[in-house]
Amino acid sequence: MPTTAEQPVPRRRQPLIVKPAEARRIVAECRYGAEIWSLFVTGMRWKEYTVDGWEVVTDRPRHVVIRGRKRAGRVRAVPLIDTPTPPTCSEKTAIRALQEARPGMILSDCRNTYRVWLENARIEPSRIKIYCGWSPKGMMDLYAWRDIRDELEEDAGLVRTHLGLDTEEQLAVVK
Repeated sequence: MPTTAEQPVPRRRQPLIVKPAEARRIVAECRYGAEIWSLFVTGMRWKEYTVDGWEVVTDRPRHVVIRGRKRAGRVRAVPLIDTPTPPTCSEKTAIRALQEARPGMILSDCRNTYRVWLENARIEPSRIKIYCGWSPKGMMDLYAWRDIRDELEEDAGLVRTHLGLDTEEQLAVVK
């Protein structure tokens, strides 16, 4: 029998990343699908979505401003992929509804999925870090840190294409 020192260290749970078609199925089957979709297309954490605040900016470039408060750099602009909706449920209710639609999935998986969708849409890694609110970790990141306003709409179009969404029609009515 192995001793305690020989036993493997338990690993943190790996993020559950879903493809766009599965995300649409989850949203369609989920009682609070609009809230879950809002997390998928913005990369917000639950607290940012419900407490810290966010707003859709309809002036060019159209984008979502997220007022994250966890640490510096969390106040950020992200591409307006689809219009997020205000939350109508508690975190526990959202978790329960999400797990009914996709067992084993948790709310932070929506954020991880968002990051992968940005990668798959061929968004520059430096902009992905900015959209996720990650601070620069080294000199290369620091040099790449810049004003991304000019890229917001282009990046939104790239992700919409990757997700198979109609480009402008879905954004005609911004709440």
